[in-house]
Amino acid sequence: MQRSYVVNGEVGTSGRKPITQAGDRILDAIANAGGARQATYETRITLQRGSKQGSAIMKDMIDNPAENVFVQAGDRIYVTKDPEIFLAFGAVPQPGPIEFGLEKLTLLEAVGKAGGLLDQRSDPGAFFVFRYEPESAVRQMKPDYQGSYGAKVPVVYRVNLRDPKAYFYAKGFTIRDRDVLYVANSAAAEFKKFLDILGSVRNVANTATDAVNLPKQLSGN
Repeated sequence: MQRSYVVNGEVGTSGRKPITQAGDRILDAIANAGGARQATYETRITLQRGSKQGSAIMKDMIDNPAENVFVQAGDRIYVTKDPEIFLAFGAVPQPGPIEFGLEKLTLLEAVGKAGGLLDQRSDPGAFFVFRYEPESAVRQMKPDYQGSYGAKVPVVYRVNLRDPKAYFYAKGFTIRDRDVLYVANSAAAEFKKFLDILGSVRNVANTATDAVNLPKQLSGN
């Protein structure tokens, strides 16, 4: 009996495929099924092997060959669209979840995807980005951090585009999957409103960071 695996989802031809004599890795299996329909950076590959399963974004699998394991008989491979998104709130024309649509998205590009700024309301001095950072990164930014959050620390970055230097930082600030972007109406009152939206005013405020002072962090280096 010929050994085989199954590929389903966002590929050219779903179905059962034979394992070749030389053996097939996951990316080979997807190629044999006609390739992925979506861009590699928004394609999630899930491998189910018996009662176990694991998944990865296709681009990450390409960049990290160790994740591109050999397929075994009976494996099931699911290929799905899983675009990176960020959430936009505040003084932007198009609030809500927004797909990156790009392999890499900067803060300025994210503002553009949210429709730009509302001239009558937005404060260019008060852009905020919320995300969870590794504890090691937080300690680099705040050496006095007491380590009260565990491995992932909630952090708010503020960018003041009234400062000419901040424009170049914003061009290098890379938005990550599930980041929250908030464009304020006024720097003081709206920052608290943003923290209220996040639902953890006191805790998040303790790790708020002014991005103007972090050119290395914002450049992605």
